[in-house]
Amino acid sequence: MEGLSFRVEDPLAIRSNGLGYEATNRLLRAKLTILNKEVESLRQDYKQKSEECRKMAADLTRSEEEGVRLESLLSAARESSANVQNKLELTSQQLNRTQAENLSLNKELVSVRKELKLQRQQTSAAELRLNRALEDVEKLRNSTKQNQLQIKEDRENQRKILDQLQLKIKGLERQQTELKSVCTKQSHLIDNLRRQKAHMEATQFVHSAEAEFDRILDWCLKNENFDKTNTSQIK
Repeated sequence: MEGLSFRVEDPLAIRSNGLGYEATNRLLRAKLTILNKEVESLRQDYKQKSEECRKMAADLTRSEEEGVRLESLLSAARESSANVQNKLELTSQQLNRTQAENLSLNKELVSVRKELKLQRQQTSAAELRLNRALEDVEKLRNSTKQNQLQIKEDRENQRKILDQLQLKIKGLERQQTELKSVCTKQSHLIDNLRRQKAHMEATQFVHSAEAEFDRILDWCLKNENFDKTNTSQIK
């Protein structure tokens, strides 16, 4: 094996060199111990190297994956760069068109400014008329507000008058009811008085008739007595 610092000798050869059996065993045991230590050392080295190889394999795998990822990113970056280049070309074309449009717009802007100046002058006159119109509107609004207040006051007065009239009407209706009741009572009273008057007149007529009958009876009696007296005198 690589790393051994001695070679294994044949025990018979060792004994032929003049060493005894016990000495030969001790020598072999010592060499075996040294050999075991070196084997254990080699085993640890192998384990360490295996771990390092495993880590290196994992690092290599990660490196390969990272390489694939970077290659993908590079491809995407190249595609993005191409897209950006195309966009730059389109932007350049748009910029040229925009500059041409700006020149046209500047000319239109000069014309618009002139129109705006004219419109400002017209707007000033319109604002003056508008302010006057607003003043008139404010006056009308105040007048309308006063009219509304007056209308509200008139309505309130009319409502009070209507309430008073309703109270008067209710009073008159109550008086009318009372008058109807009084008239009904008076009508009954008049009927009673009429019946009493008729009874009294009948009673007076009877008394008058009785008095007249008595007077006639007295007169008849007097005449009868007178006739009797005259007859007796004639005889």
